Amino acid sequence: RKAQWSGERLAGVDDLLREVTRALSKLAQLKANQRGIVESDALHMVIEMLGATDGSGEGAVSLGVKQEALELLGHLADLSECLSMLVSDGALQSLIALLHLRGDSAIETAAAELLAKLAAVSQYQSQVSADTVPLLVELLHSAAPAAQLAGLHALNELLFERRANQLAALKAGLVEPCVKLARSD
Repeated sequence: RKAQWSGERLAGVDDLLREVTRALSKLAQLKANQRGIVESDALHMVIEMLGATDGSGEGAVSLGVKQEALELLGHLADLSECLSMLVSDGALQSLIALLHLRGDSAIETAAAELLAKLAAVSQYQSQVSADTVPLLVELLHSAAPAAQLAGLHALNELLFERRANQLAALKAGLVEPCVKLARSD
């Protein structure tokens, strides 16, 4: 009985986190609200939720909460302070881990889009390792066009003048899916 109550309580906390993050995301759509959100402690907690696990490999927060967190961060990523906080709070590893979630194209897409925004800034580009490139190449095989586009955008940023990343992309088989995408309608 106690386990059931505990499970219901955790589901309630997860729902609360999702709704609070969704509300912040709606507020962040307005440019006038973005700086205040970035300067608040809320952003640190949102970044922490991306990588939260319970030790068994399972997420301490649901994928739904992580999706809402990615959407919020996507709205805020145009601010340099947000990108800086993503890097300083260790979000890069969380974003890369979210690319491993095969089957959830919305999360993979949002993670790739944030990686692209980080890689567009030269001081952060070098912090995304060449080991990430094959994960982005895999996105090009996705059935979801948004995931393919996000993968291409991130690859475009990561391959520009980065020889190690270019070699990793070729080794991961970048050419075939790019040609296939170029030929598709």
